[in-house]
Amino acid sequence: MGLLPFFGASAALSDRITAMQFAERSLMDLARQFGRPPPDATLEMIDTPVDAVGRGGCQMRGDGPLVLHGVVCRAPAAVAAAGSGAAPLVLLHGYANGCLYFYRNLYGLARQCGTVYALDMLGWGLSSRPAFNPPGWLFGTFGSVASVEEGEAFTVESLERWRAARDIPKMILAGHSLGGYLSVAYAERYPERVERLILLSPVGVPQGDSRFEDRALTWKQRLMYGALKSYWTRGYTPGSLVRTLPEGRGRGMARSYVEGRLPAVRAEDERSALTEYLYTNALLPPSGEYCLNALLRPFAYAHRPTGGRIAALNVPHVAFVYGTDDWMDVRGGTEVAAACGGAAKGPAVEVYQIRDAGHLLMLDNWEEFNAALVLACG
Repeated sequence: MGLLPFFGASAALSDRITAMQFAERSLMDLARQFGRPPPDATLEMIDTPVDAVGRGGCQMRGDGPLVLHGVVCRAPAAVAAAGSGAAPLVLLHGYANGCLYFYRNLYGLARQCGTVYALDMLGWGLSSRPAFNPPGWLFGTFGSVASVEEGEAFTVESLERWRAARDIPKMILAGHSLGGYLSVAYAERYPERVERLILLSPVGVPQGDSRFEDRALTWKQRLMYGALKSYWTRGYTPGSLVRTLPEGRGRGMARSYVEGRLPAVRAEDERSALTEYLYTNALLPPSGEYCLNALLRPFAYAHRPTGGRIAALNVPHVAFVYGTDDWMDVRGGTEVAAACGGAAKGPAVEVYQIRDAGHLLMLDNWEEFNAALVLACG
């Protein structure tokens, strides 16, 4: 299924959608520089209608059916070698990212796996962005805080309807950061649809440290922590800050982020395309970003940590992948592996680390990232 039109968007919103589409195409063009793509490999955008999920019509597409946007990369020789029943690899991005954050990986993974999907989760990128009622007085809604179950279902149920619409019996599901957390929630709800689960520097695994607020902090530290906790609870997000800034300052902030967090991205055309992709994603109508404080506490600890949940999954294989310079602690994965290793039931768990890579490991060291995913795919 190809791309579906946007209806009812204002002129300013139409311009932002067009800029996002241009940034996507730029990253798709750059993708051919990585992973030695076979001559007959293809990479195309796809839009897939899903049932009405969430709390209202799309803020970009009007009242029509909700849509999950993404890309699919296919290498025909690998597809033929894998056979007609082979499960495709499905990639989910992290918070404030999108499907094209995997642009350095798609062709190389398709060479080994055959078919690779990367999706914009509901409320992100060019997927539908239904109104997700944010909490608190800040946004003038006075609505109740979404429950953990609501926050998880926002993504999980739309992903399941996407799978059914694409007629995919089983998939190898890989999620990065917040996408990793939500991949666990999906595998918990629909284990029969997951052949293997791959967690890429996932958020929400450890229990967290409830003693933080009891530590001996200076008054400045307590003030900063209190402010952060208050903003978090009231629904402030990085995107809400970017949308208040003049365009030059907002784009400059995105550029500084790319240069500071992704030193492996050196080429100017690549930096510019990533900057535009990140910046425009934040400018589009907010939706999925408001799930954040329903799922996580400050400092990225989950309200329902996934460590114990992973050990109880009815999925045969789980792999963790971290960077050696990752701010997500690899001990979250190794502790789950140790717990599952001595259990009579539960998945087989493996843990990989990527050299010279931080949290954005798919971009920091794409070659070792691809190698780890191929191993994790079995």
